[in-house]
Amino acid sequence: QEYQTLVQQPLKELAQEVFDRFVEKYPDLNMELHVSRIYRDARRLHGKGPYKDHLWFSIRKPTANHWTERPVFWFEISPEGYGFGMGISFDGPDYEDDD
Repeated sequence: QEYQTLVQQPLKELAQEVFDRFVEKYPDLNMELHVSRIYRDARRLHGKGPYKDHLWFSIRKPTANHWTERPVFWFEISPEGYGFGMGISFDGPDYEDDD
């Protein structure tokens, strides 16, 4: 309950406020909001606990393909601080250099 009150809910509210302002300024971009979950993927725990030590949200264009094929705006919080930015990642065989 403490986590939900002090961390999760305020992050969701911040994410929604940032997203609403973004959409207000750029309505034709058709962006979507994604807020991370606290739970780790159980298939990838590798000795770590079931919870992530950081949370994030992103604003991005919806796509049928993998999310890394589009630019994304992100904001992250952790016990050590916060980070934010914009980026794009290309991974996979379609983007590898043949040289």
